[in-house]
Amino acid sequence: MVTPERTHPLAGLVSPAAETLYLRLRARKSLPLGTGHGELDPGSPGLAELLDLGLAFHCGEYEHLVRPVDQAVALRLLLEHRQSELVDKQNRIIEGWNRLTTLLPMNTGGGSTGELDGVLPLASTEEVVTRAAELYPSARRRMRCTDSGAVASRSTKDRLRSVVRRTPPGARFQMICPVDRSGSPFFPTVPGSTDEVRLRATVPITMLHVDDTAALVTPGASTQGALLIRAPAIISMLAEWFDLLWTDPATMAPDGHKDQSLSDMQRRVLELMAVEGDETIARRLGTSLTTVRRHVKAIYTALGVDNRFAAGVAAAKRGWI
Repeated sequence: MVTPERTHPLAGLVSPAAETLYLRLRARKSLPLGTGHGELDPGSPGLAELLDLGLAFHCGEYEHLVRPVDQAVALRLLLEHRQSELVDKQNRIIEGWNRLTTLLPMNTGGGSTGELDGVLPLASTEEVVTRAAELYPSARRRMRCTDSGAVASRSTKDRLRSVVRRTPPGARFQMICPVDRSGSPFFPTVPGSTDEVRLRATVPITMLHVDDTAALVTPGASTQGALLIRAPAIISMLAEWFDLLWTDPATMAPDGHKDQSLSDMQRRVLELMAVEGDETIARRLGTSLTTVRRHVKAIYTALGVDNRFAAGVAAAKRGWI
């Protein structure tokens, strides 16, 4: 039985006209250019799209024929092209969010109120949830989060009860929360999420730490406010505290075992696996072929796959690439 994927390999990735023309070319192997019966009109809808994307090409003595590339090659080229478009668009969006982050309130006065430079107290739940909603999408590289599970959940006047996370793809999201977590307006559970989550018996503070540039911290269960922090020394201290907590033996993955996260070197290998072979990766990273293959095996284990293609798909779903 022919599966829909094999019948329509380009479905949804090109225009309907381009898809129809590609299927026509595949059925005939090639078509001559012309306006007669059985010929391909040079002005046919979708032809320029197929040629521009490399999904079809001119051939013949006078390049009077048009032939399609193999289905697997076409799909690979198309996925690479669409992924490149998405990455470019996402980078522009991320740059915009980063610019927005720099406009967030920051106390620099250090006046008689006792406030510190780079530390802005937020008194109301509405302010806290609003700042969290602004910070979530601004992560470009890494977001470290802790959830004490003790922050009261209440609606703001704009009915914003909880933050819907939209962490940009490619930004590593790590969260530590208590085993008996009762819920938080900062970090709602997302069904099917592939975020890196670990558990502890207790977590002292609720924190949202973004790209080593800003942090939103709720110090304890008794307070309804939070601190918006931009002071570099405090940001660095909180990052170091989180990293130590993340690797602490008392911090466990949800299944009770060590989380299958990747090292920095393994992440670099993973990024190169989509376009390079093991030997080329070894040369680019200045390491041995044996080491690269060991990293590849570890990546397969972490993702629960046994080949490069499946690893790319699983890593993309997790936001690792």
